[in-house]
Amino acid sequence: MAEEPKKKIIFEDVLALLEVLLAWMRAGKLIRDFFWHMGYDLKQKVEPGAGVTTLDKIIGASEILYESVTDLEEAWATRPQDLKGFKKYIEYGKHIKEWYETLKQNYDELSELLDQEGNNPEGELDYEEIFKHIGLVVLLKTLEGGAPQVFHLLRLLSVIKPAQETEKIQPNAAQSRSVINSPPKQFPHQRPQIHWDRFGDVFSEPKELLKQEYFPDGFPMDEAAAKAVSEKLFPVLADLARSLGGHAVFGIKPLPEFGDIDDPGLKSTLERTLTFWYSLEEGQYDAGASLVFAPTADNGVYDLIIRPFGEVEFSKTAGNWQFKTAMSAHLEALAFGEGGVKFPDEFGDNSLWQSEFSVRKVGGADNGALAIGGEQGTRLEIGALGLLMKVLLSRASQELDVMLEVDSATFFLGAGDGDSFLAKVLPEDEVRVDFDLGLGWSTKQGVHLKGSGGLELNWPVGISIGKYFVLPAIQFGIKAETNGISAYVSASGKTRLGPFFLDIEKLGLIASLRKSEDAEGNALPPTFDLDFKYPESVGLLIDARHIKGGGFLQFKPDKGEYAGIAELSIKGKVTLQALALINTKLPDGKKGFSFLLIVNSKFPPIQLGLGFTLRRVGGLVGINRSVNAEALH
Repeated sequence: MAEEPKKKIIFEDVLALLEVLLAWMRAGKLIRDFFWHMGYDLKQKVEPGAGVTTLDKIIGASEILYESVTDLEEAWATRPQDLKGFKKYIEYGKHIKEWYETLKQNYDELSELLDQEGNNPEGELDYEEIFKHIGLVVLLKTLEGGAPQVFHLLRLLSVIKPAQETEKIQPNAAQSRSVINSPPKQFPHQRPQIHWDRFGDVFSEPKELLKQEYFPDGFPMDEAAAKAVSEKLFPVLADLARSLGGHAVFGIKPLPEFGDIDDPGLKSTLERTLTFWYSLEEGQYDAGASLVFAPTADNGVYDLIIRPFGEVEFSKTAGNWQFKTAMSAHLEALAFGEGGVKFPDEFGDNSLWQSEFSVRKVGGADNGALAIGGEQGTRLEIGALGLLMKVLLSRASQELDVMLEVDSATFFLGAGDGDSFLAKVLPEDEVRVDFDLGLGWSTKQGVHLKGSGGLELNWPVGISIGKYFVLPAIQFGIKAETNGISAYVSASGKTRLGPFFLDIEKLGLIASLRKSEDAEGNALPPTFDLDFKYPESVGLLIDARHIKGGGFLQFKPDKGEYAGIAELSIKGKVTLQALALINTKLPDGKKGFSFLLIVNSKFPPIQLGLGFTLRRVGGLVGINRSVNAEALH
């Protein structure tokens, strides 16, 4: 049998990023550059081969870590076969902390050595800070080069701050001194930033993020404020437009053939104007828009004026990436300000501007764009992944919709990833469901799932497998939690176990992104985890000749059991309550499960005749259980 092509998965990208980071750390000149951008001029103190120096220590530790990463990449060449195997590789990512401790230990040893030589008398070089800075720079550079659309979108939402957009750090007097045997002189500098704590707001409150970053005090009230917000917002929008295949210019560049601009008002307006456009095929024209903050009313507020031009629709393919742009306008200009969108009166109710931008990553002929999980068992395989942005502006409606779309995806549910009870009741062959999905944010719905008004989507499928198992629907959901966010894909199934009919709710795959902090409360990169999602509940139904009833059981992961209350009716005359337990951890440690129904119910007396009454009923019903009669006595 021919070997199936290896699918691309998220973890491969993580390994590639880590390998790039360590490769950069093995280069002496790059290390010196990193120190320079942190405000330190190491000069000749770190020349390779000059003894036990900063570079020698960093390069030595990086060599060890580099070998570990390449070993991990070789191991990954044989993709894990199931979800448990996939989780082992996530655990490898958690071992990076241990590797970091090894590197930090080398830093500490170096610091002591420099102290003895008088080169760092007060231990003022923060080596842990330096290592974090190196990792941050490599992460941002890799994201900017590999996924520029995501990079600039996160810049726009203020999650990412390149060095040139951050405030300048002013070292204190002790750090700035430059005397014989002093530590390297630190000078004022700027550093890149990632605001990890804002990732949750990207999904829940993107509009508020933009407002706080660019308009904390509302729209500008004078020319100076308009210039300040233009210089902050428009360069980011220009970079985002370029990453989507367009062109952009902010401000003006004087040209000799045009001469000087004599009108100071016009010159000031042009200096804070952004123009972006998309070039079409040869023989056609460009289409785009110009943006500028300018006063439009007597109150002096500077609204955002948008002047579209041209009409465009084109697509472009580069490797596995597809780009598409469409734009059309039936108006001269429009204004956006505190009161919403304003249209020119001469176009009446026909004023309209609509645009659409999309970027998609598609798989090859034999594999998809992305796979989460192992080769077998519970997993998610995605054929195409795309980002779509739509803008519709008219007198009747103003809408902005951003959607992350998943196309040609397949959810596989495997019985072997859960506990012994699920392995028994689920089909032996994995359950497969094909679907398309989208996660978006819009001005009308906020955060939502495509095809749903909220954060959970129920997808009817109606699949029957074998004699008893029925899969009525699959679910997709997102949960915002106090310390992060989680997303899941799950299935609900109906089956039979002995005399009982079972209704199993929402079991599948769950991924979580949790906030992380250090001991001082500073935000760290969020932690990612991927797990099998156990069912939220198991419904029981018995419909026998003399006994009818049912109940619901909740899963308790710490005990590995399902527990709940059932209500039974005997011949429609006596109603009993029972405790139902499904235990998946057997006393001898063997694989398997047991079911127990404990009946102990008291009720008003029922006359049986001859002076006898029935006041209480007790009993046990078990599957894979034995009875110890001696213990009961």
